Amino acid sequence: MFPTDPLPDKELVELLRNRTFAIVPTGTLEPDDDRSFLARLSLPSRLIFMMATAHLPVIVLGHPDTAVAKFVTRLGLGLVSPYSEKPFLEAVREISDPLTI
Repeated sequence: MFPTDPLPDKELVELLRNRTFAIVPTGTLEPDDDRSFLARLSLPSRLIFMMATAHLPVIVLGHPDTAVAKFVTRLGLGLVSPYSEKPFLEAVREISDPLTI
């Protein structure tokens, strides 16, 4: 799927309900992460929207100490993966398995 203008909420919910999982990128908290303060403190409102309307599991890409990663893991809403191919593919396999999540 390619970036587009934001969808109206009704269309977005319909689209989300037909997906296996969502990917939410966040910060790496590495020294070169110039927005680590946001990643440590910010919880994207669209994540709350996805959870409330589509009950969609989430893979958070980034550091496990970010606000969104802590939220997702504490509430059992999905998984966290670093920005690395192997762990990401493992998270995709795990979250796609209906017996796991």
